[in-house]
Amino acid sequence: MLFPRSSSYPGIGYDVTEGFRAALDHYGRDIKVVTESVGIGGIGNEVYKAAESLLMNHGVDLLVAFIDHFAAEKIEPLCTAANKLLLVIEPGGVIPTSWAAAPLRFHITLDAAFGSRIAGHMAGLEGMKKTVFATSFYDGGYLNCSAYIDGYTAWGGAVCHNFVTPFRFEDFKIEPLLNAVDEHRPDSILAQFSYDTGKLFLDEYGKSEISGQLQFYASPFLLEESFLQTVPFAITGIRGAVPWSVQLQNETNLAFLAAMEEQGRQGNCFSALSWDAAQFAVKAIEALSACKNNGLKAAALLNNIEIESTRGVLRHDTATNYFYGPLYEAEVVADENGRCKLDIKEEISFLEEQWKEHTSKPMTHTHSRWTNTYLCTT
Repeated sequence: MLFPRSSSYPGIGYDVTEGFRAALDHYGRDIKVVTESVGIGGIGNEVYKAAESLLMNHGVDLLVAFIDHFAAEKIEPLCTAANKLLLVIEPGGVIPTSWAAAPLRFHITLDAAFGSRIAGHMAGLEGMKKTVFATSFYDGGYLNCSAYIDGYTAWGGAVCHNFVTPFRFEDFKIEPLLNAVDEHRPDSILAQFSYDTGKLFLDEYGKSEISGQLQFYASPFLLEESFLQTVPFAITGIRGAVPWSVQLQNETNLAFLAAMEEQGRQGNCFSALSWDAAQFAVKAIEALSACKNNGLKAAALLNNIEIESTRGVLRHDTATNYFYGPLYEAEVVADENGRCKLDIKEEISFLEEQWKEHTSKPMTHTHSRWTNTYLCTT
């Protein structure tokens, strides 16, 4: 297993590795796990060297890597040469330049980009015609922003102003957003933020005179629950779509949360993701055993499998080798201490049609992006 570091989520490496091990213990599987760090964000030669070490020095049967699609493409030739399976797990902030399935590579993500598309789709479906798109210097460098806007503009809506917070917190000012709202009179705001800048934005927006005036749609990681626990509730009506919540009552999620509690840890979306990855690993090891460790033959046996995940059933899309599963409509409400929490509503009903739309539109036009995995930054 390749795991990352992040200053935004300092415990992400432990969440990913311990969630994986806890799942193997829960399901009673004696599988040895060897880990390597890929540093901040999983970029450059660091990923390749770590993958090479696991494959050649440790002889692993399955490589599980918390890296994005672009980093995975760089180590794919190594996996192909070794005829080894690769499972990529990550937040999902990437839109690939090609969605075509690679024979040995599978993906399970937290749908940051797809969930943003769903939030944009919600805004369009609900009749929003003129919006402000708000993001940070950091979040704005990832392709989930493109998915968000595509989901919205497909309904004929228009972005009348882009508000981007500066790199340094001390340079943050809400006034340009207030001026834009006064000038353009939008009906909604689409917000793409995570953690630190998200907290700053919510605080300043909540204190402003436009709070409550616009329909407010949020990206998945602006609705991440461990983050929301730190934010005082000040804005009503923040809505969006999330892939996972501590509130989900399915059997797998309850088992996962109990296992984390036994370890003295609070389950979160990252450890839930790795718990689900462990279920894939169990199926992959079984397939490899049946095929005498022939990765290509094992991959064929894994086609169309389903995973009873912490968020519901994850289905294998054979065209992309991505697993996709439920997303849930969520709204931010106040908890008993006056801080933010999620109110989980219904499962998104138009998910499959939007997944097909999402994966039919690779990034073919000119674009730029940060080179590290989303949420893994210093």
